Amino acid sequence: MMTSQTLLMVVLCLLTVCLIFMLGLAIFLMIKLSTLPKEATKEKAPETPINVKEEKIEESLHCQNHKDQASAGICLICEQTFCEECLREDENKYFCKDHFKTYTYNKWTQISEIRTTPDTPYEALAIYHFKRHKWLNEKVPSFIVTHYKIDTENDIIESYVQLNVIEKDAENLEKELKNYKGQD
Repeated sequence: MMTSQTLLMVVLCLLTVCLIFMLGLAIFLMIKLSTLPKEATKEKAPETPINVKEEKIEESLHCQNHKDQASAGICLICEQTFCEECLREDENKYFCKDHFKTYTYNKWTQISEIRTTPDTPYEALAIYHFKRHKWLNEKVPSFIVTHYKIDTENDIIESYVQLNVIEKDAENLEKELKNYKGQD
């Protein structure tokens, strides 16, 4: 049987261990919270360039050709929604029937590749604006492909946003893109 003095020592030891554990947990949480990015340092989305018309591509949950069918995906060129029956796929790239022909009948080349990270999520926004601007205003076909890479050294995911255009138009579009990005 334990004496009251022994019992008191056991309780004090347990309380000391709990206190040390709680102190260690508090320090750990403070360190983790102090390494999180501050709201004030987060990058803000740049505004749309001045010459981009405020036209928007209609977003829909239904197929553009079959209003009673749910959409299954988006055409990379026109950015319209289509059902499974209307979409065509090639190497994980999806197109509507008309733009699948455009895609297969032409030779394509990449004219831009922008790297983004969690700290620079808006770096490639100009490419998206340019692509949409060229399609809405001039019906110039192009498509964007994004590749992801895990940077284990810095514990981040990088994305590489690539703009692809018809090869015969590449030189002119590359110049236009450069001028367009200069307007941001």
